Amino acid sequence: MKSPALAVLLGTVLVSTAHGQVLDHLKCQKMTDTLRLKATADFAALDPQFSGQGCIITKAKYFCVPATKSNVQPPEAAPLDINGQQLQNSFICYRAKCPVTAADTGVSDQFGSRTLSRFATSYICAPAIEGTVTTTTTQPGATTTTTTMPANLTCGNAANPECNGPCSTPGNVCGDIGGGHCGCVGGAAPCGQYQGPATGCAGTCATGGPYCKTIGTPPTASCVCSATP
Repeated sequence: MKSPALAVLLGTVLVSTAHGQVLDHLKCQKMTDTLRLKATADFAALDPQFSGQGCIITKAKYFCVPATKSNVQPPEAAPLDINGQQLQNSFICYRAKCPVTAADTGVSDQFGSRTLSRFATSYICAPAIEGTVTTTTTQPGATTTTTTMPANLTCGNAANPECNGPCSTPGNVCGDIGGGHCGCVGGAAPCGQYQGPATGCAGTCATGGPYCKTIGTPPTASCVCSATP
């Protein structure tokens, strides 16, 4: 049985893709996680009524990946044209207990407008990447972080907020194609010439790469080539 909290999450991101194949959905699947987590945390939500203090976080239950949808049948099942932002990373959803005193709230997604009620926190989803991250301390004060990425990552989903990842066409670079979305662009421009989403960097790396990363924060941010996303 799908939890109410996860249904709310999916209802928030299941939106129309009438304006192109934008990865603005989350497709969630059950899985088995070897991590036995038990932790507490405070959460500040975009809508303050969904914030919570002292939330208890335990075993992970769902792995959610950015996706796009098509061929909704019947077409009238999705009467509203509501679009979301491009998603660039996956999420792991953990079981959670958290005091929430949210009032009944009117919401709209592609399937229509209605009022949601009786809110209860059941899951908290944290950003995740497909790959493993290891941290090695070589000497006092010097730490090296290595990210091992799977081979199937493509342009736009290898890191966030940068536009990273391989392009299928030789000579193309992964960059901003408009609206903060990543895509493959011709020209093989060097790192920093193409703008990634937000303040991210994009471009090809002749040395030190293959990932073009943003270092620092605006207005002094710069683009560098790195061996890790």
